[in-house]
Amino acid sequence: MLSKSIQITATAASILLILLIGCPRADAQGGENCWNTSDGRVCEITQPLVNGDPLDEATRKARGLVIVNGGCSGILLNRYWVLTARHCITNEPAGATAGVDIGSPAFPANQVTITAAWDPTLSAQASDYYEFAVNRNLAAGALPARDIVMVYLGLGDLGPVAGILPYIAEPEGTAPDRWTGVRLQTTDQIIQNGQGFGTFASGAFLANGQADPRNPPQQATGLGTYRSGQFTPSDISTTGYTLTLNSAAQVGQGGDSGGPTLVGRRDGRGLAVAGVQSTCSATGHVPHAPLPAGASNPGWEWATGISGCQYVSVEPLVREIGEAVVRAPVCKTDAECASTTLPLILDYVLADAAPAATASLTTITHYLTSDE
Repeated sequence: MLSKSIQITATAASILLILLIGCPRADAQGGENCWNTSDGRVCEITQPLVNGDPLDEATRKARGLVIVNGGCSGILLNRYWVLTARHCITNEPAGATAGVDIGSPAFPANQVTITAAWDPTLSAQASDYYEFAVNRNLAAGALPARDIVMVYLGLGDLGPVAGILPYIAEPEGTAPDRWTGVRLQTTDQIIQNGQGFGTFASGAFLANGQADPRNPPQQATGLGTYRSGQFTPSDISTTGYTLTLNSAAQVGQGGDSGGPTLVGRRDGRGLAVAGVQSTCSATGHVPHAPLPAGASNPGWEWATGISGCQYVSVEPLVREIGEAVVRAPVCKTDAECASTTLPLILDYVLADAAPAATASLTTITHYLTSDE
C-alpha cells in the first residue's frame, strides 16, 4: 500500500500507539528514521494510507493508470496497450450489471477514448482491440467467457510510460510465447487500484419518488478519483478471484471496472498485473431510488453497501498478452516504439547471463519484425 511520512516525538507514546494499531506490521517496521532534537527524540515512520486516500500524480503515472471512455479504469502495459474489463468497451445498456452483460457489441475502436490518469489533457483514441482466444468466434449472443480485453492505442499514444506487465513465473530467460502465469495466493498482499465512488449513498425516497424530508437521500460521491487499497484475495480459481472488504473498510465499487490488481513480483523487481476488476456485489440501495432508463436495478450512485468484487485473472492469458504487446504493428515503422517496448520486454525475458540475453534478444527481434 502507498505510504506517507509523519513525524512524532518519542514522548508522545499515546499518539504512537494509535498510529501503529492500524498499520500492517511491515509498514510499521519499514522506513523508520529517528534523530535527536532540542524537543527530544523525533522519529519519522511510514504510515499506510487508509480510507481510499487518492493517489498522487507521480504514482498514477508510475503505474500507468488510465481512464477508459470517461468512466472505467485501466492500466498501460506499455506505451501502446491498455488492459481493462471488456464490458468497458461495449454498448452495455444503462444500468446493466457490469460483467454479466459483457456480450454486448463492442464500440468501434475509434469511439473508445483512453485518458491519462496523471494528466487529463492527454487523451488518445483506440485503433484496435485484442480479443483473447476464449472470447473469439463465440456463437451470436453468447457471453464472452472472460470480462477482459486489451485496447491498442497505436500511433495515438499517451507518451512514454514505464509500463507494468503481467504476473509471470520465474526464472526469467524465456520469450513471451513461453511465459507461465502465477496464481495469486490467499497469503498475498495485493494493491487494488480504481477510481470508483469514495462513499456510499444514504437516505431514502418516498414511494411516490420524492425525497424523504426526514432522511434526505445523498448519492455516493468521489467517482473519478484514483485510489488504491491493500487486500488479500479469496475464492481464487484458475480464471479469477474475489476481494472483500478489508480492515480499513475499503472495497471495490462502481466505477472501478477494469481497475488493475498489482502484486509484487516474486523476484523482488517491482509490481506486476494480476488481473482486472469485473463485477461488484451491492448489499443494498437507497429505497425507491430512481432508475436509469432501461435499468432493472438502481445505479451504483445509490448503492448503500458492497460486500466484495470479482476479478478476472491474467494467469491463463499471459502468453497472449506478451505476444500481443511485442507484436504491436506500429513497431514495424516507428523506431521509438521499438526503443521503448523492447527494453520493457527484455526486463522480463532476459536472464542476467549474456548467452541467455543473446538468445532472447533474437527471439524478441523476430516478434517485432515478423508478419507471422
